Amino acid sequence: YSIISEVHGAMPDDGEDFAFIMTVGFNARTQRFVRSWVGSMMADQAIYDGEMGGDGVLRLESQSEDFHDETKLARYRDDIESMGEDQWSFNSYFLDQDGQDVPIIRANFHRA
Repeated sequence: YSIISEVHGAMPDDGEDFAFIMTVGFNARTQRFVRSWVGSMMADQAIYDGEMGGDGVLRLESQSEDFHDETKLARYRDDIESMGEDQWSFNSYFLDQDGQDVPIIRANFHRA
């Protein structure tokens, strides 16, 4: 199970162009999934760690640069779900101070 994706788009608030690259793979040594993310909108590369849930959703978590204040760290969670052999859904959340999920990205990906 591995994913490599490159995404280009425009920010919803100001229309500024962005790009990011995401990889997902399985670490056989730790028996956990890992994800890396690097994007034009943030300075840090984020590394996520997680596992496949019984519901078939891959849940990955990270602590990385807070997109509101780059001098602070924030918690993030991503849910990736297979929608068939060549397609998957991706939902990314910022966890606020109360631990509540705030959606930041929703996308459907397909094999090119």
